[in-house]
Amino acid sequence: MDFDRNDIMENAGDRGALQFLMSDSSSSSSSDSSSASSGSDNFELFDSSNASEEENEDEEMVQMFAAYEEVLFGAPQARVEQYLEVVREKTDEQFRKHFRLHRHVAYELIDELDASGFIPNHPGGKEKKSAELSFLMFLWFVSKDSTHIDAAEMFGCGETTVFRIVRRVTEWILTIMPEHVIWPQGPNIQQTEEEFFLKAQVPKCIGAIDGSHIGIERPEFYGAVYWCRKEKYSILLQAVVDARMLFTNLHCGDPGSYHDIRMLRRSELYAAAERQLGDLFPDKTFLLGDKGYVGVGKKWIVTPFKDYGNLSAEQSDFNTRVSVTRVLVEQAFGILKARFRYLRCTMRLRDVHFAARLVVACCVLHNICIRSQDLGQDLRDEEEDSDDENDNDDGNEGPDSDSSDSDDDNEEGNRTLAVFKKMYPRAPDPANRRRCAVNADN
Repeated sequence: MDFDRNDIMENAGDRGALQFLMSDSSSSSSSDSSSASSGSDNFELFDSSNASEEENEDEEMVQMFAAYEEVLFGAPQARVEQYLEVVREKTDEQFRKHFRLHRHVAYELIDELDASGFIPNHPGGKEKKSAELSFLMFLWFVSKDSTHIDAAEMFGCGETTVFRIVRRVTEWILTIMPEHVIWPQGPNIQQTEEEFFLKAQVPKCIGAIDGSHIGIERPEFYGAVYWCRKEKYSILLQAVVDARMLFTNLHCGDPGSYHDIRMLRRSELYAAAERQLGDLFPDKTFLLGDKGYVGVGKKWIVTPFKDYGNLSAEQSDFNTRVSVTRVLVEQAFGILKARFRYLRCTMRLRDVHFAARLVVACCVLHNICIRSQDLGQDLRDEEEDSDDENDNDDGNEGPDSDSSDSDDDNEEGNRTLAVFKKMYPRAPDPANRRRCAVNADN
């Protein structure tokens, strides 16, 4: 039977159908959201508390009305099998171009997803989407500047189906995160030190830290705080990488207006370092940060010297070596966004909590690709006019940094000096040079 939209809207008295869809949407939504948390100390999300709950309620309402329209006016013709056949016939090169992962890696993950129990297989109701279709739909979605509508048209299903599948696969990826996002421990610490040392001879470094903006639509609640210096709404991704550009710690979801130091102090990494410094950073190891972290005041972060125009040749060389080593985290962000192009643009999501989870899921896939020797540099080279690198370094310490004008009156400054003196034992003491410059100015 054909329905006329105007007739339906004018005679919208079928409350029973609407109530049925509301209860059905509610039950399916709760089952989809009941997935396990990642359980990893190397990942946390900024929690927007009540605002996030209200945003989730809005998403459920959108799903409900979309489902109502689908029942009344008919779903698109299913062409799933035809699409999968086309995908299977593509060459490996074509597959990676479209889905951004090597075929064998994607299908290994599809097998894991299929065995995980995240894909419903109970009888009854509509035909269930396979693990293969679900994972390929997820990859297609995050690999492009796309919308749920685009994916629905591509895969011949409803928008709510896309919405549900993307969330379901995201939650599954987060459950395997502890296997793939790993802080260096035991023998891996020395190996990580050596790999970083080969970059520019900076000793004792076990990670590079930085932040990156991920564009989002204006959240309905507290939207102003998400407006960032790049003149867009964004959430922040803080990441630590090792010398192979593998993410070893992630913190995601803070508003885009926050500065690097404020985000760091809100993270579980910061809290863990305060509780168990020797476990995370044994034998005086540390992270390298850019000038955005100057003033954080912690001996487990080494930053460049501030340039007042009086740096010695050794200090300038030190800053260069720090930059050459630390740039790995910026390169990792660039590869992440080149592979998953949805992160490069404005994510069409108003649910900040889910947006952060989706970003972290992409970071997990990034690590899986790197470990399979798919470094992604060729994907990054394809992107033009990129502004991914140096994404959160504007040279400002910001109102939240509480930084000092001196590099040698806090733990961080002392550690920077200690590393400098180890690298340049015959160089003049930078602290004395700084004091002389201040006295000359006065």
